[in-house]
Amino acid sequence: MATIIKGYNTIVADPQHLYKYICKTEKVDEKFYPTKDMNKDKKKTIDQILEWIHSMLKRNINRLVKFKLQKILLDKKMISNSEACYNKEEEEKEREIFFNICLVNLE
Repeated sequence: MATIIKGYNTIVADPQHLYKYICKTEKVDEKFYPTKDMNKDKKKTIDQILEWIHSMLKRNINRLVKFKLQKILLDKKMISNSEACYNKEEEEKEREIFFNICLVNLE
């Protein structure tokens, strides 16, 4: 969840919904959210793509952060292997998925 404070109004929503809100209420460059010659179907498709990208990024970044934090905690001996459920093979697999599949497709 993310928050925007605008005057006396506080808006709380998922980042992709806040992004769409900003694009609809503020003047935004066309390359970030195209509006020229946009019909309902094209707008719906763009919104769906934005939501898909956000969900993929969020899921994969959360997984990478989890593995990185577990490694740091293990290195500092703040948790044990059984507490972390840490596995080097899993971490390598997650990194490979993120760097070789997710990032490539986002670019």
